[in-house]
Amino acid sequence: MDHTRRDTYLPVRELLDRGIRYALAIEHRLHRPLGASADARSRLLQQALEAEQRHLTVALERYAAEAPHNVLDTVAQYSIALPDDVAALPEPTRADDLERWILDVHRPLRDLFAEVAEVAEATPAREPFENLAGLVDQHEMRIVQAAESAREL
Repeated sequence: MDHTRRDTYLPVRELLDRGIRYALAIEHRLHRPLGASADARSRLLQQALEAEQRHLTVALERYAAEAPHNVLDTVAQYSIALPDDVAALPEPTRADDLERWILDVHRPLRDLFAEVAEVAEATPAREPFENLAGLVDQHEMRIVQAAESAREL
């Protein structure tokens, strides 16, 4: 049985707040120093990922602050619960491990936004959550590009 799945309903405002808190938790985890075994590529990638994560968090916060009340007050169904904690960075840390880690910890956020967009069909929340899922997808593409750049060094 998958304990991270449950069917429930929450106002969009609450789902966004949960998404922001989770994005902030990822940001805080990335901010921690890498272990002594991390190479220079990993450290450069970590800095790039920190900047990208901050960009995503700010975009989510901005959307929550600027979204119309009819969207924020809409109740949305979802079954994907965000984890309570963000997994620790891999140790020893290589650039490939760091890339895999960040994509893995983003998966629940992307899946949550995509699911709400799909289930919301005719509600005011559908389009914004499609956009938020797209935002996370774009963020992940920039992560992959940053990882490729780190490998080329």
